[in-house]
Amino acid sequence: MIFTIFKKELIDTLRDRRTLMMMLVIPVLVFPIIMNLFVTISASFQKEAASKTLNIGVLGTKDNPIVKDLIAAPEALGKKKVVFYTDTALLRKDIEKDSVQLGLFVHDDAAKLLETFKPIAINWLFDGTDLGMQERAELYMGYLEDKYQNARYQALKINPVEVKPFFTVYSNVASDQKMIGQLAGGFLPYIFIAFGFIGCMYPAIDLFTGEKERGTIETLLTTPVARWQILFGKMIVVVLSGLTAATCALLGLYFSIEFMNVVENAEIMAIVKGILSVKFILTLFLLLFPLTIFFAGVMIPIAVYAKTFKEAQ
Repeated sequence: MIFTIFKKELIDTLRDRRTLMMMLVIPVLVFPIIMNLFVTISASFQKEAASKTLNIGVLGTKDNPIVKDLIAAPEALGKKKVVFYTDTALLRKDIEKDSVQLGLFVHDDAAKLLETFKPIAINWLFDGTDLGMQERAELYMGYLEDKYQNARYQALKINPVEVKPFFTVYSNVASDQKMIGQLAGGFLPYIFIAFGFIGCMYPAIDLFTGEKERGTIETLLTTPVARWQILFGKMIVVVLSGLTAATCALLGLYFSIEFMNVVENAEIMAIVKGILSVKFILTLFLLLFPLTIFFAGVMIPIAVYAKTFKEAQ
């Protein structure tokens, strides 16, 4: 009898376009769309940040040796245009407006400090919400630091190797597969859990609140079938819908990796494919099955007591 109820409710569920969209279509499409958007937008941001001509506002004189070397920095570090300022507040304001991307403050006595081999205070100003600006500032700073550090070594007749007490090497013994697996394994199950939740929601509402709205629940209750059997038959459909939605999400992930070539690195592609093994999928469903039953157990009482579809949502 439970199977008869299950079959009847499954047919009703498969006739509902809204449920099919949430259970089948959206989970399959979400992963390819998200991964394509993520890769495209990331590549666009990286390309824009690398090719962008930076306006660097300098608080200092043109005769300052640090400023001269910054102006003469090779174009390989990025295209730049240096603008001189005399007012700190105006420079900060221009950085906030994005008419200037980086600000540099160098003391006027930098030349004297260089001659006496003393440290020079250099302050960089940037807007932290502007992606890549701190990295560009660090790039210019690394160039200047290497240049003047080597000049001091030569002036003091010091061998850099003799000054450096350690040559440190940090070796990661974990394989690439393990590193990417830790990253992917940390968030992938949660995505499938979310789809399992969404997949349960619409069938639960339609099979209980929807029947109340349509006036068919009374007819079902007049049949010589125990209420717990009706509940079990309907609940199996809800659980199956949640698992189906999670399966479709997994298929969407597989198709986006296998056929859409969203990742250009072949090695990473091979590792990700290795992660999506039979063992991983079985373990995932072993986790999802009791969770989906839990989701159904929470949603069904809500759907039973709700008077309308909208209220249940």
